[in-house]
Amino acid sequence: MDHPVRTQVGSSPGSIGDHLLRPIRYINDLPRTLRRRTSTKGDYRPDIDGLRFFAIIIVIIGHFGERYVRFTGPSAANSTILSSVLNLLGHPSLGVLLFFSISGYIISSQFRASRANPLSGRYLGTYFKRRILRIEPPYFLLLLVSYLAVAYVGLRPPQSARFEAGPASIDLSFFASLFYAHGLAFGTMPRLFAPGWSLEVEVQFYVIAPFIFALLGGLRSTKAIFAACAAGFILCNLILLPDVDTLGGLTLKLTLARYGAFFWLGVIAAFLREPIMTAAQSVGPFVGGLVGWLGLAGLLASQSSFLDWEPAYSLLLLQQEAIFAMLASGLFFRGSFRWFCSQPWISLIGGACYSIYLTHLQVLQLGCAALSRLHLLPAGPVDFALQLAILLIAVLGVGLTYYAFIERFFMLPDWPSQIFRRGSKTVRPVP
Repeated sequence: MDHPVRTQVGSSPGSIGDHLLRPIRYINDLPRTLRRRTSTKGDYRPDIDGLRFFAIIIVIIGHFGERYVRFTGPSAANSTILSSVLNLLGHPSLGVLLFFSISGYIISSQFRASRANPLSGRYLGTYFKRRILRIEPPYFLLLLVSYLAVAYVGLRPPQSARFEAGPASIDLSFFASLFYAHGLAFGTMPRLFAPGWSLEVEVQFYVIAPFIFALLGGLRSTKAIFAACAAGFILCNLILLPDVDTLGGLTLKLTLARYGAFFWLGVIAAFLREPIMTAAQSVGPFVGGLVGWLGLAGLLASQSSFLDWEPAYSLLLLQQEAIFAMLASGLFFRGSFRWFCSQPWISLIGGACYSIYLTHLQVLQLGCAALSRLHLLPAGPVDFALQLAILLIAVLGVGLTYYAFIERFFMLPDWPSQIFRRGSKTVRPVP
């Protein structure tokens, strides 16, 4: 006698179980579907995006902490636990420093892979064209929308500590930000997008990077490269010693002159990649992972009152050592830190960090204002954690949406041609 075939729930394409599981499968596939588009095929590094995850999360939590204190007022300082949390996590600039080092590594690695003359017209043309086409459009769109909202709609961000900074003209501030010159020209954070100061510093590094590559790329021995990297790192730190904020008519405190050493950490990791990897092979997974987690802990503690070292320059060195430990552990060592960096959702959030960075402050500003009116709980650790969870979901949702529908298109190297082709198909000649 033939036995009837048992059909499991969800086994057939049209079953109820299949329909119920479809959203879960879609969510699980998002990291693969929205994976960062790279300039060449087959070179995607999820561990690099995992490092970006730490940077963007530090920025988000730090900016949220600042706004939570502003909107809740003195009552937030009454909680010892909350004060300790803010003391440790309320420093968004630490995430920016990590971003700088990651950028130094990526740009340097791309040069080493190209094997081109970094000062040749062909290399410079491709290099700057890629930077402009990749970075400028999402940033310009954000600036334009913010400018229209402020100049013509009259929107003013509540409880903003930076918006009223100079210049008084919002038009002048907009054009200075558009050309990445707000910090140089006015010495203040941009009015329309305060975190844009870090993008200006990034662009300054992009400009001088080919000269660095010309110097280091001409060296053949590992000892010579090591000596040049060490000399450059010392020079970048020596520039920080004089307490000089202006040079001629330019303001230096929000420029590459103050942050060059962090980019240089990434340059060192890229140009000394082979000896670092050789050393990493002799380190076990436990120690390799521990290096990264200790680096993260050292970075977070570097600006807290838990470490009140003198002189303050020693804390700057701690930040540099901590970030280099995170780079080495995340990129070269085996262990739990690199494993965590390579997880699909971690690398997706890190891969979308530019879009999240561009949109997170607006969500936090409006979200904190709205939640403060609700008075969900008395100001304290529980209320802080609840609001952070709500706004973290909102920030990631908005940022990933901007990434999926805006930024990813501009990752395509031929996106101008695609727009032209689509336009030519839409506009047909009248017979």
